[in-house]
Amino acid sequence: MRGSACSGLCNLKTNNRRNIHLKQLYIEQEKSDNVTEKTIFFRDLKKRIHAITDQLPPKCRTVFVMSREQGLNTRTISQRLSIAEKTVEAHLTKALKAIKNSIDRKI
Repeated sequence: MRGSACSGLCNLKTNNRRNIHLKQLYIEQEKSDNVTEKTIFFRDLKKRIHAITDQLPPKCRTVFVMSREQGLNTRTISQRLSIAEKTVEAHLTKALKAIKNSIDRKI
């Protein structure tokens, strides 16, 4: 009796460890699926934004790229392009509106 009780406890511990391990694998798989979905979503979104910005007027596109992709502020952009800061702001507003309107139509 003593041996079978020990054997039963050992089996129970093994089953518990196995269940815990399976739960951890399941959770990791869910996280992985979410990351994959998010990666695909953002890759697609980035492609759509590039397609939209490619249709913008050249100066507007340049200002948008300098601001959003290069991380430059409006003052730096205005100095580099020799245009007023308000003009930079107007170009950014135009670009962002075009992106928003295009994405809203597709969603």
